Amino acid sequence: MNCFHPIGGSTRIISLITIALILFIAVLVLFIVFFDKDGTAVYRLVISREKSLLAEKSVSFFEDLQFKDFQKSASYHSPEDQESVDIPKLIARIFLVKPEFIDIMRYRVFSIHVDSVEKRARVFLKVQFRVLNTDKEYEKDIILYYYKDQRDTWFMKLESSLR
Repeated sequence: MNCFHPIGGSTRIISLITIALILFIAVLVLFIVFFDKDGTAVYRLVISREKSLLAEKSVSFFEDLQFKDFQKSASYHSPEDQESVDIPKLIARIFLVKPEFIDIMRYRVFSIHVDSVEKRARVFLKVQFRVLNTDKEYEKDIILYYYKDQRDTWFMKLESSLR
């Protein structure tokens, strides 16, 4: 005896496809949430190219700070201002710790705001760090400010970002 009913069978197939699609989306979201160590994957996948670029620049900046490459971290500033910026002094001011005693452990982009003409931006990050020789860990919210120059290149306003 054949139990196949044309309408019921196609409804079952549509239901299975819907369930499979929902499971795929759920797995994709879980992958992004749990395996995105720096918070940039969402911006690369679904957000504008400008925001993706800003997220990558911000993560790269904190990676340079993490490895105490102050010359490279100053390079995110405009070429005119790179010589005058004092990254170690700015780190001490924002984290209230001398640069040689800070261990930046993790950083994650959690929001990016770009103005309506895409000339100014703010990148919000959470930074986890510890103070060496104390084993105390802290988390700080940081905002990095960017502006776009005449050549359409994003530069960080380090002085205002790390105050």
